[in-house]
Amino acid sequence: VEVLLTKQVEVNVQNFDGSTPLHLCCFQNNIVMVELLIKAGASIDLADNMGNTPLHTAVDHGLVEIVELYLEKEVNLNVQNINGDTPLHRSCFRNNIKMVELLISAGATINVGNINGDTALYIAVHNSFFEITELLLNNQANVNVQNIDGSCALKFLCSRDNLKMVE
Repeated sequence: VEVLLTKQVEVNVQNFDGSTPLHLCCFQNNIVMVELLIKAGASIDLADNMGNTPLHTAVDHGLVEIVELYLEKEVNLNVQNINGDTPLHRSCFRNNIKMVELLISAGATINVGNINGDTALYIAVHNSFFEITELLLNNQANVNVQNIDGSCALKFLCSRDNLKMVE
């Protein structure tokens, strides 16, 4: 790869699904290649056909070291894919508390909704992810943000009669 990169290879080339070499390195958890590609000018914000950036991919695979590298490079934390999901939404879907902590500490916007209006908190509550729910609430997540169905985290909890989560 180092030899190829000296030959002015197009580091942002996209395949049939829009994945770039950075996306593919995330699939392989190859931080050395990610570093080489970034050094050669690869875009950390270039999305695939589903709107997922390499950050989305790294978050989906739980690759903390690669996410930390992207954060050092000032990646767009709040980029939304075609479903409106940010990396924070994806880490909540995956119940990855460490990733949620990392994204929040880096400044991810907490109360943004996806195309359904679901916030990170709503996703955590809907899936009974207690630790993530607590973390989001401790970081000013709004329990009253309504999704497109008019539901919000608090309403959902009350409808499920989940006393532990409501408390």
